[in-house]
Amino acid sequence: MPRLRRSDCSGPGVRRRGRGRGFEYLDEAGNRIEDPEVVDRIAGLGIPPAWRDRSEEVNEYLKSAAGDAFSAKDFRTWYATVVAAVALAAMPVPETKAGRKRRINDAVKGVAAFLGNTPAVCRASYIDPRVFDRYRGGATIAGALRSSGELDEAYMPSAQRRIERAVMCLISS
Repeated sequence: MPRLRRSDCSGPGVRRRGRGRGFEYLDEAGNRIEDPEVVDRIAGLGIPPAWRDRSEEVNEYLKSAAGDAFSAKDFRTWYATVVAAVALAAMPVPETKAGRKRRINDAVKGVAAFLGNTPAVCRASYIDPRVFDRYRGGATIAGALRSSGELDEAYMPSAQRRIERAVMCLISS
């Protein structure tokens, strides 16, 4: 088996550029590399390109580690639900129905920014709607956040378990 060698990537080298449905490779001078043997070697490098979709590999790992009942979407959904609950608990619940609706919309937009998705998709597919139902009734996880001190601390690993338990209690009640 060939040994790996350290490489300095800071200087000029081979670049990849999208072309049609695939890629073309350019040398240091910007000329297209056309030698099929060299192109095959470049394309077959051991480090997978960043654009490669690895969701199947992630889901396989999750199923082996946590059982067949879980996929990456379950974790994404849970994360979205927790972020929405934290966002809603960070400020007092408004007195008016319109005020609560605005806060919910703001929380959904915040979750969408975290997930890199649209607010509509986040609301429909990721955030557990019970968080909003409880919020409309005046219930939040504010107590768990106060235990964390600053809002930034709510995202620290030391506070994560307490906050996630509070969210579980919120949506289970």
